[in-house]
Order: sequence, then structure tokens, then C-alpha cells
Amino acid sequence: MIVSKRNLLKTVALWVGALGAAYAVGGWGRDRWAAIQREEGDKLVRTAAQLAQEAREAADPGAAARSLAELSKQLGRIPGAKDRPEYAGFLTDLASLEAVQGAGDPAQRRRIRGLLDEAWQVEGLSARVRARIALDQGAMAALDGDLDAAETWYRSSLEADPSGNPAAERLETIARARPVERRERTGP
Repeated sequence: MIVSKRNLLKTVALWVGALGAAYAVGGWGRDRWAAIQREEGDKLVRTAAQLAQEAREAADPGAAARSLAELSKQLGRIPGAKDRPEYAGFLTDLASLEAVQGAGDPAQRRRIRGLLDEAWQVEGLSARVRARIALDQGAMAALDGDLDAAETWYRSSLEADPSGNPAAERLETIARARPVERRERTGP
């Protein structure tokens, strides 16, 4: 079969046009699907914020923490939800509720630190949220007796948001505790 140059060019042009149209439709479909996912993610994040507020006001912190833990699983199923600054605030709220339940338990503190570590990794956090996460990390480190880590986290908290931050008082407490700590290690 002999194909003329003209017919070959027409065929190529048709294929290029068809591929271009398919790409355009596919691109539109991907963009629309991404927009739908963002809208659904926004709805769920707003619901999470509302539930977190209700949980903070709840009389039973245990029930509130369980509800937020379930919501955390749902948030994890939405693509991109964990990259939102609201998610970090949500994790910080969940960590606070877990702390109310029993930060005296080392296993509980590990879970709390895990939530706070995950929150710290989210990009685009406000200074206030970063300060809160660092303050809570400092408290967990202090409860573990790691004053060096506590001091580092408290300094990070002050660096993020110095206004009205209790980290300054906690740093003073650590400074007062240091001479005692050194005397205990070296003896009388």
C-alpha cells in the first residue's frame, strides 16, 4: 500500500489533534478531580476544627480524644489533608487531650510527642501554632527529665511567638533547676 505524503500528513495531523484533545480533556478532568478533593478536604478540615473546639469544651476528655482520633483516621484518607496547617492545629488539640488523660504515663507521652512531631512537620504553620507545638514538646521533654531538650523546645517556642508565651517562665525554672541537677550529679 502506497501512502501519499499528503495523506500521511493528514493522518499525523488527526492523531496529533486527537492526542491534544485527549490531553486537554484529561487535564481538565484531573484539575476538576483535584478541585473536588480540595473542596471535600476543606469541608472535613472545617468539621475537624469544629469537633476539636467541642472536644476542648467537653466534660469527658477521654471521649473527646477518642472522637478526635477517629477523625484523624478519616483525615488521613483525604489526599493532601495532612499538608494543611489546620491539620497541625488539629493534631496539637489531640495531643492536648491526650495529655489531659495522662501525661504521667511514658507510653502516653510517646504518643503525644508523635502527634506533635507530625504537626511540627506541616509547612505553612502560623507563628502561634509553631509556638504552641514547641511549648508542648518542651513540656513532654521536661516530664521525661530531659531538661536540655525542654530548653531547646522552649527557646523554639519563644522564637516563634514571644508575646505572652509561658516558655520564658519555664526557661527560668529550668535555669533554677540546673545548679541543683549539677550538684546531684557531682555530689556535695
